[in-house]
Amino acid sequence: MNYKKYLSKFDKIQASNKVLTLFVFIIGGLVVINIFVTISIATNEKTVLVPMGLNAKAEISENKADVQYLRQSARYVLGLLLNYSPATVKSQYEELLLVYDSESYPAARTRLFNLADAVKTSQISSIFMPQTFSVDQSNSWLKVQGARKIYKDDRTSTNTMETYQIFYKIKGSTFYVSDVKEVEKI
Repeated sequence: MNYKKYLSKFDKIQASNKVLTLFVFIIGGLVVINIFVTISIATNEKTVLVPMGLNAKAEISENKADVQYLRQSARYVLGLLLNYSPATVKSQYEELLLVYDSESYPAARTRLFNLADAVKTSQISSIFMPQTFSVDQSNSWLKVQGARKIYKDDRTSTNTMETYQIFYKIKGSTFYVSDVKEVEKI
């Protein structure tokens, strides 16, 4: 009789183990599904921004951004680069270097600090007023045309239309400058 009672308990324990094993596999499967969903959400993540000076939402994802965001970024970069006085040029260029990507940083730092020294030595000021923007997202560049005035001793020494091309990268939903070049003078 004890033998039958033992077998009955053993069968119940075996059935209980099968149910627990099933639950472990279900939980494991759900964890694997959760991992894949989390990875897909992280790679398709978009950040919605409303930066100062922008009237509408702008989206920036892993490697692409709205045209409005790129225009605002170009305005910011050229504002730091081309709107300066001898008293502000160094701090503006230090802030501008924060936007450069790591590959371009050393060359940009040398070039900008040499330019800052020249501005302080010659005591010139500059103002750039952007007028037209063109964006090529496939080649990752922006062209900005505008009026630039350079002052020496509080007198306008030059007043020209200039075009600048900004080469950029978007890494991890962040805008970085690779290079800024003057394209042409009108």
